[in-house]
Amino acid sequence: MFTFYTSFTLSFLLLYITLYKLIFLLLLLLLLLLLVYIPSV
Repeated sequence: MFTFYTSFTLSFLLLYITLYKLIFLLLLLLLLLLLVYIPSV
């Protein structure tokens, strides 16, 4: 039971980190697009 809970927590944490990285990358990309787009206007 304890090992199952630990593995579940680890997998959940890994999933959370992956989602966080994806969101961070998307925000970074959006920021770069804004930096490129604004001066051209």
